[in-house]
Amino acid sequence: MKTTLAYSMIAAMLIPAASMAQDRKESGVYIGGAYGMYKVEGEGKNEGDAKFDDDQDVFQAILGGQVNKYFAVEGSYINFGEYGGNLASADVDGMTLAVKGILPISDVFSIYAKGGQLWWDADYQVGEGLLEANGSTDGSEPFYGIGVAFAVTDRMDINLDYTRYEIELETDEVGLLASDSYDSDLDQASVGVRYLF
Repeated sequence: MKTTLAYSMIAAMLIPAASMAQDRKESGVYIGGAYGMYKVEGEGKNEGDAKFDDDQDVFQAILGGQVNKYFAVEGSYINFGEYGGNLASADVDGMTLAVKGILPISDVFSIYAKGGQLWWDADYQVGEGLLEANGSTDGSEPFYGIGVAFAVTDRMDINLDYTRYEIELETDEVGLLASDSYDSDLDQASVGVRYLF
């Protein structure tokens, strides 16, 4: 009885999957969202500067266009929240634009790679006490990522991806850091959903 029930459940899942494969939409405008965690590793370029590591939530809203089943163009708003340590902290958000190459493995599974540009804004705090300075700055940096997508319906995917952003505060952007500049590598792992119209 249990074996018959198990086979019935598998068949019930495979029938919609086969139907979805035939009707799978391969191009159009899509929207999506993602939630994940990122790890920050930052340091000054001079030897002996303090380093900081942090784990934070990240939220992303996505708008894109799928040209065909192999290629898409994607933009997003991303909020990194606040990260840092006693030496320096920053509250960062930004906009991205990327190209995305997609390799279908099966009718319901694909892998992808993306690369593009992040335009970011940061409100920062550097130092403590009498030496504390606050301000804001912005910049643009390249980013890249990889991921996998699982089709849930003919129009909806679940995505798992990893992305690396590199953010640098230059000496001319943060006056207090006149003898140095600071780099932050943001490694993001997230899960998201995408709906193709």
